[in-house]
Amino acid sequence: MVADVLLRAQEADLAGRPVGFVDDNPDLLGRVILGIPVLGRISEISTFDHEAVIVAIGENRRRAEVFDHLADCAERMVAAVHPAAVVAPDVTIGESVVICAGVVVNTGAVISDGVILNSGFTVDHHCRIDPHSHIAPGAHLGGGAHVGEGALLGIGTSVLPGQSVGAWATVGAGAVVTRDIPAHATFVGVPARETGKRDGCKD
Repeated sequence: MVADVLLRAQEADLAGRPVGFVDDNPDLLGRVILGIPVLGRISEISTFDHEAVIVAIGENRRRAEVFDHLADCAERMVAAVHPAAVVAPDVTIGESVVICAGVVVNTGAVISDGVILNSGFTVDHHCRIDPHSHIAPGAHLGGGAHVGEGALLGIGTSVLPGQSVGAWATVGAGAVVTRDIPAHATFVGVPARETGKRDGCKD
C-alpha cells in the first residue's frame, strides 16, 4: 500500500521512485512487489544505496520500535502522501507519515511521526494525531479531536468534535466516539462502549 502511494506520487512528480523494501521475513527476500525488489533485512539497510526511508509496518507497536531504531541510526525519514489526498497548507506532517488516496486533512491539524492515515479518512480542523497511531479507511475525526499515541481506529470509526482517544487504545469498526476514551482501552459500538480488559502496557 505504501509503495503504491509512493509510485503514484512519483507519477505526479511529487516524489522519487522507491528503490526497495527491507523486511525481516526471509521468505520475502528476492521477491519483487509492484516492480520494487525486497533487498534484505532491516538490519542491512545501511548497505543499500538510498536517500530516505519510510516505516511501512501496519502493527503500531512494531512500527514504533522500527521507527525509533532507524532514528537512532540517523536515517532520514520522509512522508508518503498520495496525490489524491487533500491536505491544507498549514497542516503539520511528521516523519514517516503515510497519507493514502482520498484522505482530507483540514486546517490546523497536526499529524505526528509514524502515523498511517488510510483511504478516505477525514480529519477536521485542529485535530491532533499522536505518533504511531493507525486510522483505518473511511474513519472521521470531528474538529479538535485528539488521537493518542499508538491508537487504532477501525474502519468507519467516527470521533465527535473535541473528543479524545487515549494512547494505545483500540476503537472497533463503525464505532461512534461520543466521550473521551482512556489509554489502553477497547471501545466498540454506537455509542462506543468499553469491552474487555485494558492491556496495562506503559504509554
